[in-house]
Amino acid sequence: MKSFLRLLTFALFLLAGRVAAGETYADRELGEVEFMANHRTHDFNVGAGGEIWENEVVSSRFGVAALGVNKKDGLYGALYAGVRLNVPFVVSPFVGLSVAIGRGYDKDSEVRDNRNPSITFNGEDTRGPYTYIAACYPEAGVRLWLGRRAALVGSVRYFMSTTGRANDSFLYGGSLNVGY
Repeated sequence: MKSFLRLLTFALFLLAGRVAAGETYADRELGEVEFMANHRTHDFNVGAGGEIWENEVVSSRFGVAALGVNKKDGLYGALYAGVRLNVPFVVSPFVGLSVAIGRGYDKDSEVRDNRNPSITFNGEDTRGPYTYIAACYPEAGVRLWLGRRAALVGSVRYFMSTTGRANDSFLYGGSLNVGY
């Protein structure tokens, strides 16, 4: 019986939060600073951008990020964009999908090029170790609204990039969102 009362109290808390949070979704435009990392692979994502609410369920995100992939061997600058489906509560779970496109330095490309005898590094090759990256990352997380114009977000992403399936990894972290 106690667990049922706790569950009922929690549901009422979320429902009360939905009324308070749902009143201003149409006007929400949030700036976002995020940090995501994976301690085992040393991959990371540091970004700054924004999130615009289409309605109380759908939000779109955009911004710029620094991506570290390939176990610290690559560093990329990227643009990202995505969409999230949110549950409109004070404690708001969400799922989303984003894409990132960028360019940067990849030490692995030097190794790959040295294995290819048609490419030389004595001034004839102008490509060097700079490469492009494209990535897609589904995510799931939860947002805690801190009033009408601020929120803390925690999420997990599965980062899939064009650097190969062996370099895919989960990224964990969060962001601070503030209205602008």
